[in-house]
Amino acid sequence: MPELPEVETITRHLTNLLKNKTITDVLIIREKNVLNDKNYFVDTLKNKKIQNITRYGKFLVFNFYQEIKLIVHLRMEGKFFLRKIDEPFEKHDIAIFYLNDETYLAYNDTRKFGILKLCDSNTYLTETPLKNVGPDPFMVDDYHLLKDGYKNKIIPIKTALLDQSIISGIGNIYADEILFKSKIHPLNKANSLTDENYKNILNNAKIILQKAINEGGSTIKSYHPDKGVNGNFQVHLNVYGRKDENCRECNYPIKRIFINGRSSCYCPHCQKLNNTEIIGVLGPVASGKTTFCNYINELGYKIFNADKCVHDLYEDKAIIKKLKQLVPSIIIKDNKIDRQELLKTFIDSPKDKKIIEEYLYKIVNDRVNEFIINNIDRELLFLEIPLLFQAKCDEYCDKIVLLTIDEKIQKERLLKRNGQYESYLRINQSFYEQLDKNKIDYVIDNSSTVNNLNKKIKSLICDIKKHQ
Repeated sequence: MPELPEVETITRHLTNLLKNKTITDVLIIREKNVLNDKNYFVDTLKNKKIQNITRYGKFLVFNFYQEIKLIVHLRMEGKFFLRKIDEPFEKHDIAIFYLNDETYLAYNDTRKFGILKLCDSNTYLTETPLKNVGPDPFMVDDYHLLKDGYKNKIIPIKTALLDQSIISGIGNIYADEILFKSKIHPLNKANSLTDENYKNILNNAKIILQKAINEGGSTIKSYHPDKGVNGNFQVHLNVYGRKDENCRECNYPIKRIFINGRSSCYCPHCQKLNNTEIIGVLGPVASGKTTFCNYINELGYKIFNADKCVHDLYEDKAIIKKLKQLVPSIIIKDNKIDRQELLKTFIDSPKDKKIIEEYLYKIVNDRVNEFIINNIDRELLFLEIPLLFQAKCDEYCDKIVLLTIDEKIQKERLLKRNGQYESYLRINQSFYEQLDKNKIDYVIDNSSTVNNLNKKIKSLICDIKKHQ
């Protein structure tokens, strides 16, 4: 769907094509897209001279020398094409406007969602479809419009920006870009932002939208102001459409989540959640991560358990099929992946291990996203992910906790695990080789009793809350 910069580009393009031309007749091919009575619409537009085309939010406004205006919302696929009078109509033409120079203007809409409405010049802003449309960022000088408009909005700020009733013209592409430049996580509640946040949103909206207008908008999917005419701003996009690519500022991978059904791209490192602190937990094999998870649950906190997640994936038919395609040597037993045989694969074939992990990491990342979205109102969230850094999940975390254990005790635990002691040792060696110690905020030694570990967990939580 074209947003403010694309609609502004279209208004300028159409003004150049249509200024001072007169509509001599109108043919409505699909009446459902016209919000007026058909005969009134046709009769009123006959012999009307076009002064120019302007924009209100994401709406086109055809201005005439007479006191009427034609309001057009292009929605998903609406486009205008100027053709010579002898050129045939095309599939998906909705309305035809004949002009006084042997040409006609066709409104074409593949999806048929667009609307056309004739309004009185004196009242058009109070009529449907503009009566509930707010001013665009260029019309606003005071950030309090956002602060006051969002004060009762407990919805994510990304969703709020797409609501055209407070401020208009911003759609999915530019909402992502504005929030990135403002360093605001798209899931932060609209009413939880600071004055500085609201100022940044308004100022950055103007900067980004103006840059996009200067580039003719963004040619994404099917948007074009006219045949053969492209926008160029897409090459400057920082997050939108860049899932898994590195952030241009911090080099972390861009993430994509879905908020109320809309795709949202952001950098977890640059854009932090305001009210939820996310704690990453990791440790080598047999360091007590399961015990840690169980006690966190007892305390009433939510924790994402990557081991359980991966265990479920190993029993998912679609995942099994895909992994078998990627690594044919994988052993399937009782309709699930044999984890002991998989452990041998990890040890014996680093290449296969990398293929499997890269595939699973993306799925785990998606599950982490879902977990965060579903628990966004909680004060603390925990992510227990042994391969936190390899899975690129560390960027979600505000703090990271490393569980350690005395080697002797660890050996005793490992010897009890299916006789695979040497294999586990090699996995732990790999764990420490890839551990980024500079990013560890807390270290908890789990060489004592369960009660002692529980006391340390309580102390950890108290310290985290104290510094929130």
